[in-house]
Amino acid sequence: MNQKYERLTKILDKLYKGEKLTISSLAKEFNTSTKTIQRDLKEKLKSKFLIRQGNTFSLKITQKYQREAFALDILENIVQNIGGAFRDDICEILDKYRSCTSSFETELGDITHKEKEILQIQKAIKAHNYLNFLYKGKICIKVQPIGLRYAKYLIYLHAIKNQEVCFFRLNEISCCRLSKQKFIPTISKLSNTSQKQQKIVLFVYPQASQEIQNFLWGEEQEITKDKDGSLIVEFLCSNEENLIVEILSQLPHIIILEPQSLKERIEQKILAYIKKTIN
Repeated sequence: MNQKYERLTKILDKLYKGEKLTISSLAKEFNTSTKTIQRDLKEKLKSKFLIRQGNTFSLKITQKYQREAFALDILENIVQNIGGAFRDDICEILDKYRSCTSSFETELGDITHKEKEILQIQKAIKAHNYLNFLYKGKICIKVQPIGLRYAKYLIYLHAIKNQEVCFFRLNEISCCRLSKQKFIPTISKLSNTSQKQQKIVLFVYPQASQEIQNFLWGEEQEITKDKDGSLIVEFLCSNEENLIVEILSQLPHIIILEPQSLKERIEQKILAYIKKTIN
């Protein structure tokens, strides 16, 4: 086992240095079979950033987000061989990280094979129906769709399940069907101004400013832009529950400045999620 991971580490080092590698030369260097090297490159190191040209393999990463995406691919490939609950927990953590990291430099691949799922999701959002589907082979029922989001080069279904915010990778969703049961749409809750409004102040990091400033957070919204591109967003909100859902979907690029009670609620939800993944 140690030899395998030592071999993979050395192959990764070579790729990061920009070397072009062949299966035969690697097999000779590590004194192993060509079939073993093939499994290394085609399974353990499988990624859209690992390019094959004829008999040579090389790594095509020019941006920081591409390096991060490649690293996540490798971690996910390795953990698939472990199996069990541990694998599920790691995959969930990786999905959460992908959904929370920068979504502003994105290369979307061909998603035509998921046209049926996308149409079902769009219908569910428009008709306010819950969704039922298979996710990584497991049944998910009564999922309240919020919208489709993209992070890195992946598309996610942003949804609520069992009163928790979830992000489901579109490529892992199958057999997607509308439930007959309907939910109360988020927009109708947000439009309910009979509730007491409170002032919310958010700090937004520069990498998220372009997307955030085009989003209507609440009434009497004011945005102040700093020289470094960061934003201060102030508005009035009457529905804290739905606001929390939106803020969680934008972490870690948003910080709650006011009120303290909202900041504490967000922190409690994050701590609860971390505790759940550890246990």
